[in-house]
Amino acid sequence: MNWFRHSAKRIKRHLLRMGPVGAILCYHRIDDDDNSAQPKLSVSCDNFRQHLQVLAAERYEIVQVRDIADGLATGCLPHRFVAITFDDGYADNLLNAKPLLEEFGLCATVFVTSGALGNPALFKKWYAEPRQDCPRPLTHDELVLLADGGRVEIGGHTKTHPLLAHLSIAEQCSEITSCKADIESIIGRSIVSFAYPYGGHDHYTDETASAVRNAGFTSACVTHAGLVVPHIDPYRLRRHTILDCSGNEFASQLRKIFDA
Repeated sequence: MNWFRHSAKRIKRHLLRMGPVGAILCYHRIDDDDNSAQPKLSVSCDNFRQHLQVLAAERYEIVQVRDIADGLATGCLPHRFVAITFDDGYADNLLNAKPLLEEFGLCATVFVTSGALGNPALFKKWYAEPRQDCPRPLTHDELVLLADGGRVEIGGHTKTHPLLAHLSIAEQCSEITSCKADIESIIGRSIVSFAYPYGGHDHYTDETASAVRNAGFTSACVTHAGLVVPHIDPYRLRRHTILDCSGNEFASQLRKIFDA
């Protein structure tokens, strides 16, 4: 039985290497602040630079989430690709992450909670203990700067970051559509990519996915791990959460992701 399982895994890895396969990475903050209240949300600037060095050296094709949705729809996914994503819409995505992406000529997708723009009070609710130095969200003007140039795709992440599965379908639709309208009115262009808040199996439903599709989004990301391969559901794109680690640790994690 063990031999059979190992053989099946080897066959799966071989088949994956033959066809298109990709991984979507999930970050939140890029900052050197030791944020003990939310330790899993922040990657240091130096470590993020090392992550980008690994991605550039390994020659993965770096894409945005909208490219993945297009590739799934047309059957033209890149052979081996990675998407870099950020959730929530922290100011350091503009101040720290974008300059590093520009340094390496790489792109990313940032999923923005529209009701938090210029509204730090919403972010403070997520912390177990009140903090005067709570990481702040992007402002409206900063969101425009983040989107400028196209290196960073802006996506939706609802208006107030609720657990969607706990809301009525009407409330879910309102959160999803108002977020899309808010962001599009600020940046002056349409957005097509979405990420479910929290993103676990119990945090969205089939009705949620339908509401996202009906709102005009072409894909939606979750937070449980898995690879992107042809014919998967674009409204359940799996992602791998990346913690604060060195470039060597990141490279090892990336190899494990693609060899899973």
